[in-house]
Amino acid sequence: MDKTLRPAARGEKPSGKVPAKKKLVIKKPAPKENRDTRVAVDLPPALYMVTGSSSKEFPLDTDDYMFTIGRDENATVTIADNELSPEHLVIMKVKDECIFMDKGKRDMLAFDGIKTRQAFRPMESRLVIQLGKHWLVYEASNIVSTDTVSIDQNLIADELSQKATPGKATFTYKGKEWSTTKNSCLIGTHPICDIRILSDSAAAFTAMVSWNAKGVFIEKMGACRAAVCVNGARINNPVKLKGDEVISIGREEIQVAFEGDVNARAHSLFRKVAERPELALTVLAGAESKTYPLAPNSMFGLGRVSTADIHIDSPSVSRSHCKIMVRDKLFSLQDNESFNKTIVNREEVSKTTVFPGDLIELGDVALLAHYNVFRF
Repeated sequence: MDKTLRPAARGEKPSGKVPAKKKLVIKKPAPKENRDTRVAVDLPPALYMVTGSSSKEFPLDTDDYMFTIGRDENATVTIADNELSPEHLVIMKVKDECIFMDKGKRDMLAFDGIKTRQAFRPMESRLVIQLGKHWLVYEASNIVSTDTVSIDQNLIADELSQKATPGKATFTYKGKEWSTTKNSCLIGTHPICDIRILSDSAAAFTAMVSWNAKGVFIEKMGACRAAVCVNGARINNPVKLKGDEVISIGREEIQVAFEGDVNARAHSLFRKVAERPELALTVLAGAESKTYPLAPNSMFGLGRVSTADIHIDSPSVSRSHCKIMVRDKLFSLQDNESFNKTIVNREEVSKTTVFPGDLIELGDVALLAHYNVFRF
């Protein structure tokens, strides 16, 4: 992985340029006890795209640290849909995580059923993404059907999950159970689905069960010959579950059961997730690792001088290095004739527009533009 995509280790001399990408080695996690819901599948890292009745796999090159999804023909996954921006979603590897960032003009994204502009996941994990009328499943692990965790600036999501109101949703299909206290559940015929439907009339990715602040919901994904119903009623939009339903896909039936106060748990876990979080800058290398929130419609000066709005303590940074003007999902950047210049995505700039996922270099210091989100 590119070394600039992590804070410099103590005693490590920062580099002023983004070095060449290095091969990422994805390690298989060691087996753990008491994880009966874990299902082993030997599949390479990939994105699975579902649109209507079709689904397609896009293998991911582990040497790359960034992937893009949009209507641009040079994107990692190109979707011919004029509703999308040329690059609508960017996935970036940072440390041992992947950051999924909204780069589109319109807000059209949901992550595991939650509408927001950014999500974090460990590299070896899964995330279900809705992009307008399209679905993407990020799968980069040989283990599926497990709750993943991510770390907030001041809060560990796993600790929050443990302290939240007890609650669990269980789904039973042909005598086998799958339970979740937080994570989404994929239903379909594909090998990475949590509940694999044994029917030719189901789709590879038929439906998803997910949590959000209002409870647990089921939503149809791919189109298939079989009707997806809850208690006999066909669904076309997300339906909230109460814990005593029967989900049917054609003749196949899945029993739903809740344990504890699932709605209260869902609210406590996800109530702080903002649908439209503001932008932020995080120092990745060359200076103290720190995140700077960027309020919309505000101007910030970046530099070495202590009175700078964003003070960066590095001799390679000019006293007043550059300034930015923040809008909703992007900001304009102008270099102040700095000594070491300003570089955005490996190109020297005097003035440019910066989007989430862009990498900014001020001398030896590397910063990432992203959203300031509550991790879930």
